[in-house]
Amino acid sequence: MLIPNRCYDAHDCSLPTADRYLRTMLRPVLRSLDFKRGRLAVVITADEDNSRGVNDVYTVVLHAGLDRSTTKVHLTHYSLSRLLSQVSGSRPLRKARTAPDLAAAFRLRVTPAR
Repeated sequence: MLIPNRCYDAHDCSLPTADRYLRTMLRPVLRSLDFKRGRLAVVITADEDNSRGVNDVYTVVLHAGLDRSTTKVHLTHYSLSRLLSQVSGSRPLRKARTAPDLAAAFRLRVTPAR
């Protein structure tokens, strides 16, 4: 899990600065054998909205088995929390228990960590 500081998440610095940081961090991950062989998915979430009440949040899922896939499933932050629980082999917390399944929405097979 990578959580950038306030500069690299574009709160306190420019979008080009945040973009360069993300590109630098993602390049080795996307070139890794785990990613290329489909054993790793990358989820990128821009945790900002337009402050108009809908709170739509941009999220991208990268996986070797996906080819420009989109989903009609309405996913939430709880969906991401549910995925992290699935990957760690732990029980989802509170609202994540009943949240839409992000892995199922993108047809990703989850193997819990040991």
